[in-house]
Formats: sequence, structure tokens, C-alpha cells
Amino acid sequence: MHKNRLLALIFLVFLLAGYYLIKSPVLPDTVNNGYKWEAFDPDLVPRLRSINDVLKYTDSSCAGQSKQSLDYVRFLSRTFSDRFYHGYSHYSFQDNWIAYLSGKIIWSHLSAIVLPDDILKHPQAACSQVSIVLAEALKRIGVPYRKVGLRNHFVLEAYINNKWYLFDANMEPQFPNGRKSLAELKAAHELYEGYKGKLSPIQADYTFSVIKYGKTNETLAPHASIYHRVTAILSFLLPLFLMVYILFTFIYPGKKLTKAADKRSVGKM
Repeated sequence: MHKNRLLALIFLVFLLAGYYLIKSPVLPDTVNNGYKWEAFDPDLVPRLRSINDVLKYTDSSCAGQSKQSLDYVRFLSRTFSDRFYHGYSHYSFQDNWIAYLSGKIIWSHLSAIVLPDDILKHPQAACSQVSIVLAEALKRIGVPYRKVGLRNHFVLEAYINNKWYLFDANMEPQFPNGRKSLAELKAAHELYEGYKGKLSPIQADYTFSVIKYGKTNETLAPHASIYHRVTAILSFLLPLFLMVYILFTFIYPGKKLTKAADKRSVGKM
């Protein structure tokens, strides 16, 4: 009993120390983040902290437009492009200490955030994370989407007016002949021009040499999402359980010892 109590106390002290000693990332206050071509707007970071915030912002900017229109979705994608600069966002010790330690000890991707509203607590996001928040926003406004896996890159296609359109909210390419599906852009040899200044022709050839389409409206990163939800709950409950356990064993240590002594006495009689 004393050994278990001591181990619980040591672990609890470790967790408390981590909360105060392991610092959370500092939000940037300049545009000198990510790549030079990024249109990162740091003023959007404190304003858009959830999917609901982004949708309200888009609604106010696209007043009178249908949420299922190409212009609305284009502005939504552009908003995410301006909201983030490129780079993985990870859980801090304070946010989810189990995911944080898993990322440090086991595999860095275990702490890479996949829950949309948690991603929006950070100024940076990788291409997969930007696609996750965009997919969640499209789901809420009723626009079908599908993921498109490439080499070292991740984008989405949205189904609008009975047609698929490519949306790369991470790089936000500018196509001179208008937005189309990835297949149409590739067939028309318009990818190079759209990604000019962001991907060289060699990089574009490599990136789009593999194209894997996902199912319509499928949940992105489903297993990681479950892992992060469960570890978030455990990160809160485990320290609470340890505190209750330690307090209980300190308050009622004699009662258990007395019962054990009574049983030995009865056995001798």
C-alpha cells in the first residue's frame, strides 16, 4: 500500500511539474513564418478559433451567396489558407499530456492534432491538417468532399454544381483558366502554372505522380481522432484519480490495517 501510494504521488508530482515547466508554443506576432509565398494573416488567429468562427466569418463576407456555391467554398478555402502558415501543430503537455508524451517518446505523428477545433487553436497547420479543417467546414455546410492523397501532399476536392473542384487550402494555387478538378487540370497541363512559385516543375511532377482518391465524405484520420479524444479524457481523469487515491489512502490507512489485524487475530483463535 505504501509503495503504491508513493508511486502515485511521484507520478502526480511529475504531471504537475510538467504543467508548469513544459512551456506551450508561443503564438507568432509577425508574418515571418512558413514559406515566403504564404499569405498568412496573424490577425485571423485570435478571431478564428473554431469551425463555427470560420463559418460565421465566411457568412458575413459572402452575404447573400449560397453556401453550396463555388464562390462561397472558394472564399472558405482562402480563409483557411490565410489563417494558417505551414507547419505541423502538435498538442502541448497542458493540452493533452498523453498525446504529447506519445509524440516525444514513440512517434511524432501521435501528437500531431487531427481534431478540427483543436487545430484551430494553433497558427500553423500541415497540408493534411488544413484539409481536415476544410473537410469539417464543408461537411457542416452540406458540400460533399473527398480527400486526394498525393506524394508528400494532401488536398481535397469539393463537389459543387454536379462537378468536382480541387481545393488546396495549404498552397492555394492560382489557375489562370479557372478552378477545375485535379484530373482536368492535369489533362490540360495547367498544374505547373497554378503552382508556379510554390512547386518547381520537377516537384510538381513528383507530387502529382501518385493520386489516391478517398470516399465521398469519409472521416479524415478516424483512428487518430479516436486516439486524441480518448487520451484527452484520460489526461484529465488520470491525475484526478491519482489525487483521490492518495487522499483516500492517507485518510483511511488505519482502518485497513485494523481489519487485517482483526482477521489475523480471529485466525489464531
